[in-house]
Amino acid sequence: MVAPKLRFKEFDGDWSSQTLGNIAKFISGYAFDSEKFDENGRKLITPKNFTTYGRALFTEQNTKFTIESCDEKFVCRGNDLLILLTDLTQSCELLGKPILLPDLNEEILLNQRILKVEPNQDVIGKLFLLNFFLTENYLKHIKETSTGTTVRHSSHKILSKYEVFYPSKAEQTKIASFLSAVDEKISQLTQKHELLSQYKQGMMQKLFSQQLRFKADDGSEFGEWEEKQLGEIIKFVNGKGHENDVDSDGSYTLINSKFLSTNGSVAKKVNKCNQKVMNDSLVMVMSDVPNGKALAKVMYIQDGSNFALNQRIGMFIFHKDHYPKFFQYQLNRHQYYLAFDSGVGQTNLKKEDVLNCPILVPCIEEQTTIANFLSAIDQKIEVVTQQIEQAKTWKKGLLQQMFV
Repeated sequence: MVAPKLRFKEFDGDWSSQTLGNIAKFISGYAFDSEKFDENGRKLITPKNFTTYGRALFTEQNTKFTIESCDEKFVCRGNDLLILLTDLTQSCELLGKPILLPDLNEEILLNQRILKVEPNQDVIGKLFLLNFFLTENYLKHIKETSTGTTVRHSSHKILSKYEVFYPSKAEQTKIASFLSAVDEKISQLTQKHELLSQYKQGMMQKLFSQQLRFKADDGSEFGEWEEKQLGEIIKFVNGKGHENDVDSDGSYTLINSKFLSTNGSVAKKVNKCNQKVMNDSLVMVMSDVPNGKALAKVMYIQDGSNFALNQRIGMFIFHKDHYPKFFQYQLNRHQYYLAFDSGVGQTNLKKEDVLNCPILVPCIEEQTTIANFLSAIDQKIEVVTQQIEQAKTWKKGLLQQMFV
């Protein structure tokens, strides 16, 4: 019997199957001229607008516009179903992923390497198909049949030959409605995460510009902030190479650029510590590719006993009456350091570059108050992050069991 493991009790019987090419029409995107990209033009849908969870994401940073004209078939509207045929990510986590465009008051143009899928809705619904395109078996097939090394590609020919199993329209609707409710929960949590992150950024701006000041416990004003250079308040230590010490069973976690840029989620183990990490210190990335996202990324290390410091990572050990967590917020991706990135060659910060960073230093009590306030926001953001991951994991399990 061809049926899923998990099913609503009012439905039974075998699911039907057809190749995608028999039940859907595909429209490939257009190669818009990048020289005609212009903020005064019409919005483009590009690979950067795709997410891992089936929703389109448009931000100021990832959205492009064009003044180039095109055929009507390349115009997308609300509730259009799209598939990404090219993946630029190292993990290839977006290849073949779908998005369903939200209801829009504007037209969006279909860029190259993106496929518009127009199913025969008498046979299969868009929402059911959207969730099908998120199933593990389908995505595994797309990855296994893809071409390219650094950039991975699929094609509408590969998709058109893929076999889809589907139930009656009534059961499709029930499945899609149930999973849409899960998606809505994920969307609400994601929005909450974004709002908290924006709130934190806004508060940091106000606090570090001294537009907003806390008061002491007794209600008195804190003193003026002092202008200093970072080198006046820290001891600087450079990391050392660990290329020959990498060992998946090693005792130490290596603090390198990848570890810091992923907030510790991607880590290497080493069996030897060539440069120990001090407790209550900060570590910072000193080298990165042009326009990279890791340069000057700063992390606070409370307990350094199980870490090893890699080369091109600097460690800051603070003098007395300086609260490291406060300076983590002040120094992380500091504009002074980012200005060394020319956008052309590799950026390598020298020791003197690091130590000459201009900073404003409040008294230790105000440092602690600010750091604790921002840490409390970070804790709320972390709780929401975990809730999002739990909801995504739950949905992934549902997809495995509710589809064939």
